[in-house]
Amino acid sequence: MLVYAPLAYGEVAQLSTISGPHTGLQNSLAISVDSGGNVYTCSISRELTSAGKGHSTVEDIDPAAHFAPITIYSAAAVARGGDVVPTATIGGPHSSLTYMAVDASGKSML
Repeated sequence: MLVYAPLAYGEVAQLSTISGPHTGLQNSLAISVDSGGNVYTCSISRELTSAGKGHSTVEDIDPAAHFAPITIYSAAAVARGGDVVPTATIGGPHSSLTYMAVDASGKSML
């Protein structure tokens, strides 16, 4: 995940990068940021996309697929970057995640 300044436009360098085996990131599809700067990512498992081939556009995603876990990163971790462990993960075989949004207070709507 590349992190840019608010309202960044044009050819600008990222402020930080979050990547690595401890991040829990996989095929990220959606990212939301709450008013405190905490970042929520929603991914979809490669196996759950059309024909199990992964995806390159939203249209390639099987509409019946459930999403992989939502991972949450603190504002401090996002600013620091690196192989960041999520502060929380929402998911599992019984979660039936299909959509994600975060309101200004940080309330997750799944």
